[in-house]
Order: sequence, then structure tokens, then C-alpha cells
Amino acid sequence: MAKHQDEQEKKKKSKEAVKTIEAIGKEGKSGRKAAKEFFKSKEDEKDTEIAQELGLLDSEKKLVNYHFLLAKLLMKRLKLVTWPEGWRYNVAPTNEGVVMEIYANDKFFRAGFKPVMDPVYDLNAVDMYAIRAENTIDRITGADSNGIIT
Repeated sequence: MAKHQDEQEKKKKSKEAVKTIEAIGKEGKSGRKAAKEFFKSKEDEKDTEIAQELGLLDSEKKLVNYHFLLAKLLMKRLKLVTWPEGWRYNVAPTNEGVVMEIYANDKFFRAGFKPVMDPVYDLNAVDMYAIRAENTIDRITGADSNGIIT
């Protein structure tokens, strides 16, 4: 029964996709209008995805979950950074926000931010702290803007 519903759902989505492609492919105002509506809906989906990713939090109990999710996203971004040998990092959610720590052999760096509870700004803060970590690596290792150690 569920399998049959899944197949019907897929067929319905497929038909909708074909209709959208045909509408966008039309010449003139109707094609432009269809394309505009399509991309507007994609922007709305992205906004919804951001809101869902961070969860719109409405209680003090969920505040810690919000900080935990931001810390998790920052950890995810920091895993993409190329870390020199001997360097480590840690990210921790706190009652006030998110703290990032970087250990570089005998050096230690700590920075944190307090979320403003707006997913767009808080995701930007996560990205800025990942960039800040890369800049710290470059500054300490003597790497230039291309990541080449001089």
C-alpha cells in the first residue's frame, strides 16, 4: 500500500517537473514569469531549509539545543579546513553561545559568539568563525593568502 503511494507521489512530482520545464521553456512573458516563480519558490525553500536546520526556537529549554546545533555546524565547517600537523580544535556549546578553541603545539586560541537567534545571522557567524580559524592558521604558520607557507 505504502509502496503504491510512493509510486503515485513520484509520478505526480515527475508530471509537475515536466509542466514547470515546459512553462519555463516558453518564449515571451509567460516563460519569464514561470522562471521567476520557479526561482522564487527555490529561494523560499532555501529559507525554509535554513529555518528548519537551525530550528525556530521559542523556549529557554530549546536555547541549548540551538547552541548545540550551531556548534555542530561549526564543527562540520572546521572539518573542511586543512589543519597543519600538531594542530587541534574543539567547539563547545554553552548557555551563552558557542566557543571555538584552537590548539597549535604550544599556543592556544579561544573565541566565541553569542547567537542573535536569527538563523541567517547565526549561520553567517558560523562561517565567519571557520574563516577566522583559517586566518589564525595562516598567521601562525606564515602562510600567504594562497595557503603557501613562506
